[in-house]
Amino acid sequence: MVIDTGKLPSRAFTDRGRKNEKDSAAPVRDNRDYSRFWLIFWLTLPFTLVLGLAGAAVFAGLILLLVLSIAGLTALLIAVAVAGTALALVGVIYGAIQFFSGAAPAGLYEIGTGLMLAGGTMLAGILLYNAAVRLAPFLIRKTAQLIAFTARALKKLFVKIKGAMAQ
Repeated sequence: MVIDTGKLPSRAFTDRGRKNEKDSAAPVRDNRDYSRFWLIFWLTLPFTLVLGLAGAAVFAGLILLLVLSIAGLTALLIAVAVAGTALALVGVIYGAIQFFSGAAPAGLYEIGTGLMLAGGTMLAGILLYNAAVRLAPFLIRKTAQLIAFTARALKKLFVKIKGAMAQ
């Protein structure tokens, strides 16, 4: 079925409530003078650049700190796992030797200490792993969002100041 478009009004193909392109007026030209703004902008540009570079350095330093914390937490995880495993094994083996050599209470105490060290090592390892693999990347993403938010806020501030200084 073919619709005869010759009988339909021209407004039928436009959005309801919006004006047709033919009906809209020419865009309003901005006749304000921004010369004072640009003069102040260029005169203060060295200070603005220094402040901008300082802010960028703070954000870059924060990201670098978080990245290095991942490496540090991983190294600490390895050290805790090695030391905790060694101490737990020493405690359990020494306790077994004590238990079978005739000092049963001391042997049970040493075995219990070794098992507690193994549990503490596992707990510390899990916490360090989650901090390195989950928390630090989450903080990096949040820092990147903060950087984007700051950039948008500075752009809005620039536009607002420019509009306020127009004559």
